[in-house]
Amino acid sequence: MLGRDHRRGRRRVQRQKEVSGPSLEPRRRLRYQQLHSPSEVPPIAVVIDIIAPIFGIVLIGWLAARFGAIDEAAGRGLSLFAFNFAIPVMLVRTLAEAALPPHPEWRFVLAYFGGAFANFGLAAFLARRLFGRERAEPAIFGITAAFSNTTILGIPLILQAYGEPAAVPLSLILGFHSALLFTLTTVVAELGVGAGSSLGRMLANILKGLVTNPILWGIGIGLVLNHLGLALPSVLDRLATTLGAAALPAALFALGANLSRFRLMGSLREALLLTFLKILAQPALIWLLAKGAFALPPLSTAIAVTIGALPSGINAYLFAARYRAAVPEATSTILLSTLVSVVTVGLLLTVLRH
Repeated sequence: MLGRDHRRGRRRVQRQKEVSGPSLEPRRRLRYQQLHSPSEVPPIAVVIDIIAPIFGIVLIGWLAARFGAIDEAAGRGLSLFAFNFAIPVMLVRTLAEAALPPHPEWRFVLAYFGGAFANFGLAAFLARRLFGRERAEPAIFGITAAFSNTTILGIPLILQAYGEPAAVPLSLILGFHSALLFTLTTVVAELGVGAGSSLGRMLANILKGLVTNPILWGIGIGLVLNHLGLALPSVLDRLATTLGAAALPAALFALGANLSRFRLMGSLREALLLTFLKILAQPALIWLLAKGAFALPPLSTAIAVTIGALPSGINAYLFAARYRAAVPEATSTILLSTLVSVVTVGLLLTVLRH
């Protein structure tokens, strides 16, 4: 145990040196400090600063497809590259090096994911009841309403808003977020695809969907390495860093390219509903559980509610592309919820921090 803790500590120290050591130029060091310590910068300005590059990459992808620089097959190829290769590798490295707390605060985990699972179920139910969706589409509605943009937006925003005390609660959510919601989505999607089949056939489809999901493999390998205290060899670490760095830009570019094939008005009702569920209903459900059922302290409650209020994450689109289900709805919701969250998350932070 001591050797494992020592190796983890050595890796963290090395990474801290790489980020904040004297080799950083003054401007980059100042930028790092601004994004990782609480300040008096208006919350809405912080959100805009983080979100602007997201829309920039999406816009480039949209323009490329709109003017024929890439075709539909190329856009789908990028989506599959991100889902099957770049994101799994990124998750292996991220989770292997994550400083997960040795004794998780299970009340915090249950409050957050209780709200997220309830919102997933509500979205899947409404997909069937209101819009008559079948097969894998209710699962895509569910992950779109429940999966927060924790990587691009959540990490810098939470650390900016709440400072160093937020690191442990944030790591808890990051550690379970993909594993739980991706598994749930895969199970519900495979149940939908196999509806009407025998029980044995449905169970076989579910098992196949889980086993052949590369993102779940990335999560599993990363958590095993973390538990064993093992670091990737330097060559593999550099390979994983390079490949993982392409994950989010590729996914956002593919999202923008895919958006050019759909009219927002064609899926506006669904996108409005899913945006409402994601940025308003989910944080409300988490707040009710955090305050009522689990009596969490104010800081933990604020962190859980803020993460729950973040816009839909890019992985909702990647699952939609993988199953070829509800792609316009997932794409539109990601963009619409991200745009609306500039105001809603900024106002929420203003309330929670005072």
